[in-house]
Amino acid sequence: MPSEYTTSTARRSRKSRATSSSRKRQRQREEEECPFCAIARQHPGKTPIAPYTTPSTPTPTRTPNTAHMILSTPQVIGFLDIMPLSAGHVLLTPRHHAEKIMDLTPEEGASLGAWLPIVTRAVSRAMQVDDLNVVQNNGARASQVVKHVHYHIIPRPESYTPSKAWTMFGKGPRTDLDDDEAALIAARIRQEIAWEMERMGNSQDSPIVRTNFLAPKL
Repeated sequence: MPSEYTTSTARRSRKSRATSSSRKRQRQREEEECPFCAIARQHPGKTPIAPYTTPSTPTPTRTPNTAHMILSTPQVIGFLDIMPLSAGHVLLTPRHHAEKIMDLTPEEGASLGAWLPIVTRAVSRAMQVDDLNVVQNNGARASQVVKHVHYHIIPRPESYTPSKAWTMFGKGPRTDLDDDEAALIAARIRQEIAWEMERMGNSQDSPIVRTNFLAPKL
């Protein structure tokens, strides 16, 4: 074998390892700086699957990364948006870091897909609205702000009269989240998720059975 061939192969191998190592370090930095990853670390997943329950602390300490949780599973977390477009605005996201939906594994995509209609129904009932936006953005030019895959579930009450563009793309004026109101809203949504899980377990309807089959694997 020519020496120049083996030298070239070795160089490509070293370059490949260096590139892989660089990507790994970049991913670690992204995870450390990601606010959604911080929330995921603070709220471990529950097995078997159960709706998130508030820890029994008399005076919980709030930090910039504290979130009003509605769901915490080994693969998916859900919490209220800190700058909601409307009351009950929920974010549903994979626990593990992935910037865009194209970066999800099939298992993570299946987990999000299984929980998305469950949480949306829970939000709809908790907020007593029939109309909602379910929005997922990928990249800065598509209005993604946090570089961690997430779905927006945005209730649209009858009193809401936005411009057509805002309604279509899930946009509109945002407000700061009120902690006291948010705690009540999150509790209502968690209660509805618990009811939804119970209903799925008792149902013989085949689409719900399929979703229930996925849920324990999340």
